[in-house]
Amino acid sequence: MSTRIFSFLSIFILVEVYCYQAFKTLFRKKPSIRYLYIGLHVFLYLALVGTFFLLPETRGKIGMVVSTIIVGLIVPKSVIIFFLFGEDLVRVVRWIVGKIGHPKESSIPKTGSPSSSQSIPRSEFLSKVALATASVPFIAITDGIIREKYNFQVRRVRVPIPGLPPQFEGFTITQLSDIHTGSFDSKKSVKAGIELANEQGSDLMVFTGDIINNRIEEIHGYEDMLRSLHSPLGVYSSLGNHDYGDYYQWKSPQEKADHFQKVLEAHSQLGWNLLKNQNHIFTREDASLALIGVENWGDKMFTRYGKIDEAIKGAEDAQVKILLSHDPTHWDRVVRTEQPGIHLTLSGHTHGSQIGVEIPGWVKWSPVQYIYKQWAGLYQEGEQQLYVNRGFGFIGFSGRVGILPEITVIELVKS
Repeated sequence: MSTRIFSFLSIFILVEVYCYQAFKTLFRKKPSIRYLYIGLHVFLYLALVGTFFLLPETRGKIGMVVSTIIVGLIVPKSVIIFFLFGEDLVRVVRWIVGKIGHPKESSIPKTGSPSSSQSIPRSEFLSKVALATASVPFIAITDGIIREKYNFQVRRVRVPIPGLPPQFEGFTITQLSDIHTGSFDSKKSVKAGIELANEQGSDLMVFTGDIINNRIEEIHGYEDMLRSLHSPLGVYSSLGNHDYGDYYQWKSPQEKADHFQKVLEAHSQLGWNLLKNQNHIFTREDASLALIGVENWGDKMFTRYGKIDEAIKGAEDAQVKILLSHDPTHWDRVVRTEQPGIHLTLSGHTHGSQIGVEIPGWVKWSPVQYIYKQWAGLYQEGEQQLYVNRGFGFIGFSGRVGILPEITVIELVKS
């Protein structure tokens, strides 16, 4: 883990050194501003490294603040690199042409040399354009940190189910996922989101994992809000990768096991029905709907705890089967191939990367799509469907840019 983090850190530093060229060009006559720029960035990166030497209890919050600031700087700088790389490419081509063809000095003006006494050197002009353009994502990220991370969106999705019994026509499910209480910094905003979820008045409320970042103590102060979640058929939940304490430095395996037991007990104390490789069957007259919940199952770097064969026992004859499985890779790798009778899987986990662009009917892009095939919204293969919730909370980056926090309302209809 530390090797991967320092590899990313090295890349970030290279980006900083490259982008500093634009800043230096604009402020070449103001060394005090350049020194301030350098000092600020050195401090931030040292602070990021320093968080790994803090006690585990304090590392999370401080690390997230520092990493959020760095993300807020790195993303705009990727725009700067786009402009500077183009200029440097021209320089390289010019150098090659000069070596091969020996063009006259006047035929290709040197970069940075004004064509007249009134013109701006090309390098300075490009630096200004690059910094001005980079201000757009910088403003968007700042807004995402201050406001958008609590701008909860209700997304309504109609899911056609083959052979859906008429008794369950129009059945609604409100899905929350990835609450991550350890990241929150505004109880008022969280309460508003919880109330919005309750206002949907769905038949059933489900939660698909990651109630915490690392420790169950993170929910302190949010218990009453979470306990207030309700629906006529109750609240049912499953576990996510963060719920196991796999990313925390425990003193012993027993301490980790004891903590996990507290996580399980917390679901019960909140009034939630945790489905830990289990199922619950809802009946309406002679029709049945099975809600199946598995522990976390991840295809990539995440531990596999989920046991779908165990979870589905006793629910084989249900006319409708809905699975709660935190990681969407479970659907593509296991559910579709081994459990063709599961009509709908509800997942989360990806957060949509918390940064991206979504314009319905036009654009749907996020860097997370290069890691996860299914990362946000509804997907279908044959008669099986998957819905990936974009997450209620946030982690790592304390913000949302383009990919907003989500409350999903799913309505079952007959196909």
